[in-house]
Amino acid sequence: ALGYTTSSQSFRYQSPVISSINPGNGPTQGGFYVTLKGRYFSTTASAIVSLPGTTVSPQFQNDTLIIYRAPALYGSVQVNAIVDFQISNFVDFQYDGPVIDNINPPSFLTDGLIPITLTGRSFGSSGYVIIGSTQASIVGTNYNDTRIIVTLPPGQGTVSVTVYTGSQNSPSVSFTYTPPILYTLSPAYGPTKGSILLTISGASFGTSGKVYVGGSQCLTNVFGATWSHSQIRCNLPAGQGKNLTIDLDISGQHPSNTTLFSYYPPTLTNLLPPNGDTPGNYPITLIGTNFGLNADVSFLGLPFYQCVLTGLRQSHTQIECLVPPGQGSAVNVQVNVSSQY
Repeated sequence: ALGYTTSSQSFRYQSPVISSINPGNGPTQGGFYVTLKGRYFSTTASAIVSLPGTTVSPQFQNDTLIIYRAPALYGSVQVNAIVDFQISNFVDFQYDGPVIDNINPPSFLTDGLIPITLTGRSFGSSGYVIIGSTQASIVGTNYNDTRIIVTLPPGQGTVSVTVYTGSQNSPSVSFTYTPPILYTLSPAYGPTKGSILLTISGASFGTSGKVYVGGSQCLTNVFGATWSHSQIRCNLPAGQGKNLTIDLDISGQHPSNTTLFSYYPPTLTNLLPPNGDTPGNYPITLIGTNFGLNADVSFLGLPFYQCVLTGLRQSHTQIECLVPPGQGSAVNVQVNVSSQY
């Protein structure tokens, strides 16, 4: 019998080639159409569009065009087409970075620890939120492409809020903690020498700042001083006067309401000497309490009534001044400390 033989040779079609992708970017929630242009996409075999971690089937395909619906992803991804196990080149597609449109509530007390809601777009399916310098905890599973709920960390002042998704981050938006609120002050009176602890109660004090009594700083870095979101204990500075405003400076924020403090008025208990010659111009020492930092001494009823301070001695308990010329057996001597007598 005659033998017959057959022979065959392999024929290889060109691998698909992508020349462009349009659009080149889009929101992370996906669902929009993307067009791949190129050649050798085939009209007889179904293509597969491959992206990181997933593949999608085209909505339309011919030899030079593939249209597919973008899946939900984030960041910069590479896209290619596969036709009957032949793989195309890769092209880059950029998912939009996250954008914060709103924060609710827009402000809260400095102790924080409440849920706040960030709404926006292109948050992706996972990421994290930085408030100030602290990474905020995501509340449960409340993270999706348009909404994130986080626990507000304690803070103070105005801080930036940023969403991070993959290698992308949103433009920062501002969150402002509530300015300090004053409730009570104890004690509301004190000696001019200071050095007692004032207790200020209220809310939204933050964790650090400065306290002023009539413009003078009430120190918070001394023994016994404390600072919390609702109470401050500070060391009263030496001073004088009444109805002095208590002010707080917490990251540039100040209370809108006021609390007042008054130093005790002066008390004169003794004169040394208790009498003297009528020409005056000799020193006399006044003994007492709460003479403050800058007192005036008057011999009441005399034409030249002012007892000029010598500059040698004034303390909260003693003043030395020069007796004015005068006369009489019962001249009242008065100490005036910021209109307190």
